[in-house]
Amino acid sequence: MTLVIAGDGKGKTISDLGMALRAWGAGLRVCIIQFIKGTTYAGEWGGIKKMGSRVELIATGMGFCLPNASRASQAEHRKRSQAAIQLVHEKMASGHFDLLDS
Repeated sequence: MTLVIAGDGKGKTISDLGMALRAWGAGLRVCIIQFIKGTTYAGEWGGIKKMGSRVELIATGMGFCLPNASRASQAEHRKRSQAAIQLVHEKMASGHFDLLDS
């Protein structure tokens, strides 16, 4: 099953985190790949680290839509997004995760 959560405003990350929390609570292995968030610390990262090795979080973006957005070009943002999609495919093919959030 593939579930895409998109749109303007808030709610996308918290929805992903809710699904990840439920899966983690059930003993499943989870990978979360964030497309937009870049190197600026996000509060969920600390909580996820405390969940241990069954949850992996990877921020692949450059902060495209954030208030402190990267000044990178559209081409650079696109290149980073395409690399994130490739990473999603690799994580899916690995068979290591029960839930892949992105």
